[in-house]
Amino acid sequence: MPRVIALCGLFVLGNFAFGASPSKDPYAIAVGKLGDKNPSVRRSGADSLGRLRKIEAIPLLKKSLSDVHPYVRASAIDALFRLRAKETGTIIASLLIKDENASVRQQAAVALSRLTAPNAVKNLITALNDETDGVRFAAARSLGILRAKKAIKVLVEKLEDNNSGMRRSAAEALGKIQEKDTAGPLIKLLDDSDNYVRREAARALGLLKNLIAVKPLKKILKDENNDVRLAAASSLGRLGDSSGEQAAIDLLNNDDPMVSAKAANMLGAFGSKEAGYPALKKAVREMKKGSRSKRVFEFNLTQIKARHGIK
Repeated sequence: MPRVIALCGLFVLGNFAFGASPSKDPYAIAVGKLGDKNPSVRRSGADSLGRLRKIEAIPLLKKSLSDVHPYVRASAIDALFRLRAKETGTIIASLLIKDENASVRQQAAVALSRLTAPNAVKNLITALNDETDGVRFAAARSLGILRAKKAIKVLVEKLEDNNSGMRRSAAEALGKIQEKDTAGPLIKLLDDSDNYVRREAARALGLLKNLIAVKPLKKILKDENNDVRLAAASSLGRLGDSSGEQAAIDLLNNDDPMVSAKAANMLGAFGSKEAGYPALKKAVREMKKGSRSKRVFEFNLTQIKARHGIK
């Protein structure tokens, strides 16, 4: 035993003898990377500082917003976004309009959903006409998160954009802003040729709480796309109409686990005691033990029981 201890002691001492240094502070390493000649290393440093979430990194990352390489600037914006560095919002809003690189502009559009600035909404509205689709989509989503009523007019116009991604993003944003008067333009999108656009329009109409959407939503309960039908069913539930309950019940046993889970979610949130509850209870009973889907169903069964006071 003494010999083993002695050997261990030699090993420990050997580390110092051969000059091994103790591990460095991750923050110090990340800061050091920001000054490296290699832009990939600088980008890595900015990413690390964002993950470490130390506010003392904000001034350093702010300097990186003027880095010559666009992906370093984009990473610095993302890091400041993670740090909720609101004091950098004005600069980032300026980059949204002026930066020559689309990735930087797109990251700026995303960041402005949290980094409020006097020029944020104005510049995000301008970015809805950016030459790059990704920037336009990100700008629309951020305007929705900010619930920017000043953007309503332009977003309604974008519901008729030639790009389905823009129509979808505009619909999503208007749903978040929740201005009842936008129900009319959104109802028109329920006939869109794109499944995702119809789905977002249906979701948005439920959030607006405008009862003129009830009849049009009932019509798409027979849509060819399962996600569209479930979006309509959930929105009808939000509007106090149970017409969509049967559509959700019919999809509980769908072969696609994502579809069946969404159907269970709809019933958990809006299902009735008379129809939704027994359907969910039966589905849970018939599912295999230990399956991931069963946990989703069981959670929603608990939800519907709580809503209706079922023991």
